[in-house]
Amino acid sequence: MEQKRREWVKNAAIIFLVIMLILTFFSNTIMNYSLPEVSAQYVSSGTLSEQIRGTATIEAAESYTITAADSRTVQSVSVKNGDTVEKGQVLLTLESGDSKELEAAQAELDDATVAYRKALLAIGADYSIDELSISNLEEDIAADKANLDNISVYQEEYEKAKAKVDSIEEKIREINKNIKALTNEQSRLDEQLTALSSDDFSSLDDSYYKRVEAAQEKIDKYEEIKATADKKVENLQNSIGDSVSDLDVELKNTEIQKQNELVTKLTAQYSEALAGTNADLDADEILEQLTDAKYTLSTLNAELRDLISTKNSNSSAETQLTYALVTQGNAEKNYTDAQEGLDTLKLTISKEIKAERSKITEKIDSANDELDDANNELADLEEEEAEAKEKASTSIEDAEKEILEKERSLEEMKLTLAQKQKSDLVSAGEASIDIEVMQKNISDLEEEVAELKESASGGEITAQVAGVIESIYPVAGETIEAGSTVAVIQMTEKGYTASITVTSDQAKKVKVGDAAEIQYFWYGDAAATLTAIKADTTNPATSKQLVFSVTGDVTPGQSIQLVMGGKGQQYDTIVPNSAVREDSNGKFVLAVVAKSSPLGNRYTAERVDITVVASDDTKSAVTGELMQSDFIISTSTKPINPGDQVRLVD
Repeated sequence: MEQKRREWVKNAAIIFLVIMLILTFFSNTIMNYSLPEVSAQYVSSGTLSEQIRGTATIEAAESYTITAADSRTVQSVSVKNGDTVEKGQVLLTLESGDSKELEAAQAELDDATVAYRKALLAIGADYSIDELSISNLEEDIAADKANLDNISVYQEEYEKAKAKVDSIEEKIREINKNIKALTNEQSRLDEQLTALSSDDFSSLDDSYYKRVEAAQEKIDKYEEIKATADKKVENLQNSIGDSVSDLDVELKNTEIQKQNELVTKLTAQYSEALAGTNADLDADEILEQLTDAKYTLSTLNAELRDLISTKNSNSSAETQLTYALVTQGNAEKNYTDAQEGLDTLKLTISKEIKAERSKITEKIDSANDELDDANNELADLEEEEAEAKEKASTSIEDAEKEILEKERSLEEMKLTLAQKQKSDLVSAGEASIDIEVMQKNISDLEEEVAELKESASGGEITAQVAGVIESIYPVAGETIEAGSTVAVIQMTEKGYTASITVTSDQAKKVKVGDAAEIQYFWYGDAAATLTAIKADTTNPATSKQLVFSVTGDVTPGQSIQLVMGGKGQQYDTIVPNSAVREDSNGKFVLAVVAKSSPLGNRYTAERVDITVVASDDTKSAVTGELMQSDFIISTSTKPINPGDQVRLVD
């Protein structure tokens, strides 16, 4: 019993010691796996180009405010905020009738005129005929001035019509140029077909010529071998006596001759079919007949060889002839196959050329249809141009000259009437004082009415400039007052601007004329150029406003991301942006510090305070107690604090 207890104690002690040894030797590994894993890199030096970034809103370089000329009621509004409008496009439609101001002024003028006429009748004066003549002439002048505005419109319409005619004529020239190029290509393909059918392969395109040349070289090779075999057979036949009836041989040769004639005939027809000179011949059908005829010819030649072989079978010469005939047969077959290969190749190339020619023909037909449409459009536009030209035949200068002459006549008529009235007033005595006051009042009212008519909006308010509607204020049914703002238009024809706010230090790194990159812009092409550096009104002490001129496929109200690279500068201490941390005490980095222990190196994260002096997308230049030999933590698998132990990524 005592013995067993001793054994148990001894075994427990051994197990305890083993466990302690294991824990001692593997404690480093176990602890490492519980520590945060970090990536680190050494502090570096180099050139850093600080990026200046900002989000800007596209605005028109200039805006135009449209005001109401008189008080009118709005019937309908034709545009909304953000709409693109052209010069002269209708913005508002007004209810018919005169403005309140014009109605009031006209009523006051009518009352003053009635009182004036009564006063004249009291002294026995009547100027109705003179006033009617003056009124008629004034109406004529007003009509001429209205027509003067139309002349300007007619001339603009004529210029537009003329520009359309010029544009369609340019289009017709381009279509004709395209048709000519396609026709030349079609002629070139016809020349290729002719060269292919005439066996003049030298004028074929390289791609075709190389293929045909290789097939022809194969024919020449087997033709030479066949000629050698034929010569050998001929010599052996001449050296062997006749053991077969000459009539048998002659009959067989006659059959071969007829078959040769058939092959020659079919070969000629096949060439005609390829060239297209005989529309009644089908190349595929002729090729099939030619192949059959050549096969029959080969069979007849074989039969002839059999006769000769039988005739000379018992002699040495006959044995040689047998081998020679076999060689001849092989050579003839190779030669025939090579010829058939060339014929097939020519047919294939011919089909390729014809297919390409067919595509060219389709393009020519399409271009001709387009040309017909363009010519029809040209005829319509020329008619429009002629009509517009006729309307614009009277020049603005001539119309203005005629208006000026009528205005001079009007002044003369008014002066004559004034002299006549003055003479009558002198005769009237004291009553003339009141009449003079009435005349002055009527004259002032007439000027007021004329001015109101001149500035009247008419039935519509139109855009004075092209651009994008920034604001449209009235709504249907609302009465707008004279001088009130109706709409604000961003004048896109003057270009676009955008601006971002940066620090004063950043502003020092760029200059007017520098280009900015527009990032993540998927709407087309756009470019931005720095045009001004201004003080920021919200924080002038520390901020600046960068103003850019923007061109391209942009619209007012659109947001863009602007990036500018400052001039590159050399820095001694550069760290990754991911390594820079910040808390209530400022910015800092964590440096990896190695400490020796009996079980190996321990790595600890130690805080190093820094100041960021410049940065780009990936790196920052800093100052602080850092050296290029310091190992800086950039990422970690867990949050870490200064003094924490870490393990380096493998």
